[in-house]
Amino acid sequence: MEKKEITPEEIEKVREKVRLNALKNLRSEKLVGLATAYFVSDDNNYGEYDNSAVEEFLYFPALSSQSPITNLETGKQGDLVMSSLVGSRQDGKRYSGQASEYGIINKAAQILQQSIAPIKVEDILKLVGSKIDASKIKESYKEKYISELLQSEDEKTSKFAKELVSTYSQYLVTQGVAKSHTLRTNQIRGGLEKVLTD
Repeated sequence: MEKKEITPEEIEKVREKVRLNALKNLRSEKLVGLATAYFVSDDNNYGEYDNSAVEEFLYFPALSSQSPITNLETGKQGDLVMSSLVGSRQDGKRYSGQASEYGIINKAAQILQQSIAPIKVEDILKLVGSKIDASKIKESYKEKYISELLQSEDEKTSKFAKELVSTYSQYLVTQGVAKSHTLRTNQIRGGLEKVLTD
């Protein structure tokens, strides 16, 4: 039996499907919150104050409710915490797992990192809330998947792609820490209002 040749259109259709699934992961507040907890805990630039804010306002809320993840290939939705617990079972035996908090946030960070490569350069602008029109993107990056740029034989292009991934990851972490501090500030203000007013 002759193997059917895959057309460029079919390849592009699959790439777009994976891209849309990756965007679901990158837009998942709970997943980003868990990944932020990993990055902050694993980076010496963040101190106890940052870590405690992320724990209270991102990590705990993500654990106490569903933390959705999307399989990049199939698009199947799952829950990160549940899949980590069940996936840690020994020989498939119920309740035998040894999932750890660190393992869960590490997995979240891996899923987040894996979800960056299948998206396009203009997706990053949208994800960071940029108002810049996609038509203004440099011609050499327009409509390009980040994975294409990462795999480029041109050293300058692949280096740029690595920096883009790193900078976007840094943006997510910085945004998560800032959000945690904003929520903590609001909590303190609310407490002050409560004790100082009738």
